[in-house]
Amino acid sequence: MLESVIATVSSTHSEFVQHVADYAGQDGDIMNIMTPRKFSSKEFCPHFNVDVSGRKVYLIATQGPYQNPQEMAMRILLAGNAAKENGAKHVTAVLTDHPYGRQDRGPQEDEKMKGQPHSIKAMARAFCGAGIDRILTMHMHSKRIKDVYAEVYGRPGEDVLYNISPECIVADYLRHRSSMRVVENGQNLVFIGVDKGSIPFVTNLMRQMDVPDAGLLVFKKTRAMPNKENAVCIETDYSWNVTTLEGKTIIIADDIIDTGGTIRNICGYITRRKPGDLYLYFTHAVCAGESYRDKQHDLLKTGAKEIICANTRPYISDPDKQDYDFKAIATVLCTEKMFAHAIRTCCEVNKAPEEVDVAPAERLYDIKRSERHFLERK
Repeated sequence: MLESVIATVSSTHSEFVQHVADYAGQDGDIMNIMTPRKFSSKEFCPHFNVDVSGRKVYLIATQGPYQNPQEMAMRILLAGNAAKENGAKHVTAVLTDHPYGRQDRGPQEDEKMKGQPHSIKAMARAFCGAGIDRILTMHMHSKRIKDVYAEVYGRPGEDVLYNISPECIVADYLRHRSSMRVVENGQNLVFIGVDKGSIPFVTNLMRQMDVPDAGLLVFKKTRAMPNKENAVCIETDYSWNVTTLEGKTIIIADDIIDTGGTIRNICGYITRRKPGDLYLYFTHAVCAGESYRDKQHDLLKTGAKEIICANTRPYISDPDKQDYDFKAIATVLCTEKMFAHAIRTCCEVNKAPEEVDVAPAERLYDIKRSERHFLERK
């Protein structure tokens, strides 16, 4: 039985948090641990129903299309402060998809950011001020975020920000549980990095899959306007062991799918070169927020054989929130076991994820597909 306390800062996606708590060893209904109540004025006032004095507390926050990230951030701050004010010895904010993760530069670091805030630094300062001791998240958008936390907290970034990398479960799924066929050390495969920032994740994925003969093609993108899907230009930037895309099985892997402009441009480039099967993977299914159904439908136009994503935004695993045709090719990798494993083996003993032996990947995730999925109909 877990001696620490796991709580949710919102009743939305409580099933996800319940699963994490169950796998981590906490007994009982997650909603009985802390009441995420609101006053009639809509002010948030969390109330712990258990004694947290002298205990470690884990506050789990998930995002989704109808959740305001500003409100979610404020809920984390108030819940963290409530835990510390009531005697918690250590508070970890478990952010399945770190809010403001893409706003990781300010005007001091980048002239293009002039007039804008350094939002991730503002978040780190707020967390520190609220008494939150550590952040646990998955697939950070940039390594710069860890440096920001180190600056704000005055401690090594590896001690403040624990980042879970999902490559092992993605590799396990593609290698052993998907429809993808691997030929002779991966010589039929070409992995695609959407930009230079994706190279560490994609190359680690290749290593985890043990495909030394696979190719790698990296693109670079420019935006005429930020976050505008039709204002994205792409061109190839780097290639390794790629002589042709014709007939090759293509794997595009990235941390986020939002408006989808970059992916559709890259898929257009690839399709013109007559590849074989195309697989898409994303960790955080933002899908343009409340327009998620439209974006799911747009992804079908890429011609992908299978679209794979994690459930760090748990709505994506809800059949009622999936486009009808999207269900036929979408596979969700459920990460609750991976977060629970990180809590037990990393946070509880103060060891960063990279310092802990990785459990067999098949034990760290489950698969969720619609009955309409082509692999379920076989």
